[in-house]
Amino acid sequence: MNCLSPFPARRHFDSWLELYLYNRFVASLSRQAVPAAMHEGKSPPHCDEWVLQALWNERRLLDRAPLRTDDGIPVEIVHPGNWNLAAGPDFSDAVLRIDGQLRRGAVEVHREAADWVRHGHQHDPRYRSVILHVVWQTAPTSPSHPLPPSLSMRRHLPALWGNLLEEYTAADYPYARKFPPGQCALHTAELPDATVRDFLAAAGLQRFREKSRRILDRALTAGFAQTAYEKFFDALGYRVNREPFRELARALPLARIRDLACPLTRLAALMGSAGFLPDPTRGRRPVESSIRPLNRQLWDLWWRLGLEPLCLGWQSCGTRPANRPERRLPAACALLEKWNWRPVAAWSRELAAAESCNRFLKCLESLFDIQPPAEFVQAMRLTGGHSLKLGRSRSLDMAANLVLPLLHAKARQEQDRPQQERLEGLFLTLPRLQDNSVLRRICHRLLVPASRRRAIVAGAAQQQGLLAVARDFCQNVGGQCPSCRLNNPAIFEKGLVQG
Repeated sequence: MNCLSPFPARRHFDSWLELYLYNRFVASLSRQAVPAAMHEGKSPPHCDEWVLQALWNERRLLDRAPLRTDDGIPVEIVHPGNWNLAAGPDFSDAVLRIDGQLRRGAVEVHREAADWVRHGHQHDPRYRSVILHVVWQTAPTSPSHPLPPSLSMRRHLPALWGNLLEEYTAADYPYARKFPPGQCALHTAELPDATVRDFLAAAGLQRFREKSRRILDRALTAGFAQTAYEKFFDALGYRVNREPFRELARALPLARIRDLACPLTRLAALMGSAGFLPDPTRGRRPVESSIRPLNRQLWDLWWRLGLEPLCLGWQSCGTRPANRPERRLPAACALLEKWNWRPVAAWSRELAAAESCNRFLKCLESLFDIQPPAEFVQAMRLTGGHSLKLGRSRSLDMAANLVLPLLHAKARQEQDRPQQERLEGLFLTLPRLQDNSVLRRICHRLLVPASRRRAIVAGAAQQQGLLAVARDFCQNVGGQCPSCRLNNPAIFEKGLVQG
């Protein structure tokens, strides 16, 4: 692509980026000033308690070998319980089999076993129902009060648990932390809308660059084509099915699927391996008579490939019918067919024509517009769907979180600085993306009155900036406003950086 510049001047944000990175660095110093015990393995570095709760909620503990409490008692997780946002234990109505006996009750999650007494739970009647105390890693203690059975999470995680923790972000778990109005809102209330808007756009641009760096790290191992394929599938999974989609993309790599004979064979390979093809020999799932021949054809194509169904753990609970994985997968195949199974080349070619903001948005719409063959539409009907379209909002989300960061990573590898600046300019033009609860909560924390959001959060860059602020500042201090770097009106002044 040529370097075109009818977009907001990216260089306008250089000083704001410098300001944001400076304050984030200062804020990170307070994060490092934690008790030495954290650095000795008693708690994962830079990890908030809600991440440990997320690990328990998603049942990420290895259960190939029986889980055991710190006293050696076997534990089986029948149901992890319901994540509680109100006062009281972290999980209610859990069902566990402890020492062979089925027990129902609450589960409390802490970094350290000593937090039970430190938080005063031994005197709180709401915690009498706790049947298991899940901690990061138990340290030798001599408790003065009786404690529930304790299970050390660290012993039951994969060896590379650091990679696992990187998957968890505030955006994935908006319900894991609440954002009431903070003291920073008193300072931003006195600032012009444009000042706060530029500060958030700079934070969003920094978040964009970090995504680009992570993509480049993966591409150096897997290549850009496979990385684009994996990230595309990951984005289709939304929150609950990201991991199964990722596993499917890695089990059936792009190069292997692309080399198959025809579109229907490629569709059959992915749908059959994902477990989405009704078995025509058993009839457990009724199939309309008009699409039974297609079902039989897809099944035969998949069977001849010699593939096995993967155990991917798909989840439909809490997912809208149109977003269910069995309906998103045919849509993904249709788009990949449109891109000739070369997504990076297709994205680069389409966005090369973006000479203005309006043209850029039209290019995005064209990029994700699906006009599938009739067989793909019928394949959607096999899983109860009726539409293969992703929608404009999902296309914008893909652009902000996948297409632009990946092309930026490629330009970074090629040391094409003009191209990087152009892609950053494109990112700054994106309109607002889909809303979520984390954005609403951080807006309430940062902006007073909340109605200012309409003027300040003008596009995707400001939304991404809000998520960055939530991660880099609010979570960094655990909601303790007095110790937060944002609790100072001067941090929005560019002169502070030089000072």
